Amino acid sequence: MPQWRKLWTKTTESLDVNDMPDDFTRLLWVLLPLALDREGRILDSVALIRSRTMPLRDDVSSDMIAAAIEWYVSREMLVRYAVDGRTYLCVPAGRWKRYQGDTSREADSNHPGPEDGEVVTNSRPAHDQITTDSRTDQDTDIDTDTDQEEREIGAANAATPPHKPKRPENSPAVKAHWRILHCRLKQSVKDQIDQHVSNGQLEQWERVLEAWALRGFNPKNVRGQLDWLRDGIPASGPRASPGRKSNVETSMDAVNSFLAKKAERGET
Repeated sequence: MPQWRKLWTKTTESLDVNDMPDDFTRLLWVLLPLALDREGRILDSVALIRSRTMPLRDDVSSDMIAAAIEWYVSREMLVRYAVDGRTYLCVPAGRWKRYQGDTSREADSNHPGPEDGEVVTNSRPAHDQITTDSRTDQDTDIDTDTDQEEREIGAANAATPPHKPKRPENSPAVKAHWRILHCRLKQSVKDQIDQHVSNGQLEQWERVLEAWALRGFNPKNVRGQLDWLRDGIPASGPRASPGRKSNVETSMDAVNSFLAKKAERGET
């Protein structure tokens, strides 16, 4: 568990936060980073989230937590994904690094990232929908008339299952882009990354993406990211104009001039 988390000063002006249905959903969103690991991930468990955010609140029910989580997922403030049959939640990596900064001193995450599994786009059914039949009598009557027909169609489809094309495996460079910036890319953009990022440049590519995220730039601007990979990550301050020395070069000239004058005076 982290000891500290940052709270962005612009939270009160966030359109997402102000669109939330109630103050409980807003409060849970503010407290949620305390429950997440260094990568902004957590097991998709209402009980776990409740125990880490509001352990002493007897008036907070699991349904309240679940409803708030579903709202975050619907607005893509959280991503729900599945790996090896287990479901997780995470804040998109670009946003997490932008708001929380460097979390490298924390313990390593024990949870796999979204790039290792499949994003779950549908909402999870409520508990009472799983354990009880919530349909009305009218729905049941209508369904009864079509049960036999559906079983026959299902049996025919099972005998000749449709062919499902296998998705192409993403390259390490594309996986790094998803892991760090959590941005869905078109296949044509992925092809551009594969064309310009070689295996020997993966480490530098990850540094470029991390610097890009920390400066809050548009994660979809892949052309700019590739320019950084080619030309190097620019300094955070303003660049020197053409034909003019940078601040570092000017400072070194001043130091060298000072040492030369001391040598002329015979000083050490």
